[in-house]
Amino acid sequence: MKELDDSAAKMENNPTPENVDKEFHLRLLEERDTEELFSLLTANYDYLKKWLPFPNNAFQLSDAKAYINDGRKQYLTYAGVPFGIFLQSKLVGFISYRKADWANRIIGLGYWIDSSRQGRGLATKACRILTDFAFDGLRMNRVEIACATENIKSRAVAERLGFCREGIIREAEYVNGRYVDHVVYGILAREWADSAR
Repeated sequence: MKELDDSAAKMENNPTPENVDKEFHLRLLEERDTEELFSLLTANYDYLKKWLPFPNNAFQLSDAKAYINDGRKQYLTYAGVPFGIFLQSKLVGFISYRKADWANRIIGLGYWIDSSRQGRGLATKACRILTDFAFDGLRMNRVEIACATENIKSRAVAERLGFCREGIIREAEYVNGRYVDHVVYGILAREWADSAR
């Protein structure tokens, strides 16, 4: 527990994206979110298992707690920052930075939204916030989104934000008994700055 307390103290020095919308905001997940995250993952299990290697059917409340704590540790290097997506103070999804490459100034985004709340622009809004912060706050040069080629909704988010489709990685991920191809999207800092957001 002391390790988590030390991490919390260090987190005060790590900037986070600003949220200006009272109805919609992102924040780092905390242990107090464990039950809500577990409920959300459980309710979306059938949907998520098509695209993510977790949660599995043995997912427990303790796994949700460990997931949050592991993510908070990763936050210290932005390796896998676990932001909850909140709508009117209710957890409705998840977005995180992935695979930060500091030498080359590249970072990825991963996200999902409660299946009952999709189609409202929530993922697009969350990705816009973290893309802005990746360029302005973290001084990255490139942001990437990689998702299953069949995941039309995730692909639409990247395309809506003006990310460039760059190619297909064959059998990029093993998800619940099958390999899925990934389509890779990217956007550069200068492209993001030049486009009207």
